[in-house]
Amino acid sequence: MTTMTEPATTAPARALRRVLLANAGFSTVTGFVALVAAEPLGEWLGVDQIWLIRLVGAALIGFAAFVAWTSTTDGELLRRSSALISTGDLVWVAATPVVIALGWLSTDGALTMSVVALAVLAFGIGQLLTRRALSTTP
Repeated sequence: MTTMTEPATTAPARALRRVLLANAGFSTVTGFVALVAAEPLGEWLGVDQIWLIRLVGAALIGFAAFVAWTSTTDGELLRRSSALISTGDLVWVAATPVVIALGWLSTDGALTMSVVALAVLAFGIGQLLTRRALSTTP
């Protein structure tokens, strides 16, 4: 298998990095809110397990750090890491309706998590599209 590497300055690489940085920013803010406002957030979402909200917040901040780091890479590492990130985003999106269907969230929580899932879906699709453009860059 031939591995293509692109200069760090190609338009698709810059576009992918921008989407990744937006994802990292969103994940950082969301994670920080979950950590520092776990109790009111739990009440809003209808989740009694405050430790779980804090755990998700900490995981989101770790995820955000990986996403931000990935935006600094190029070549095959950028391609592979962004695919992994997009997979994680799409798993989050797929899990959201399951969590809602299981009744684990209040009505406000279900609406909030649906909006979050739409944002995460946008990041996942944006990353996949710009990643695909990397593969077609001469």
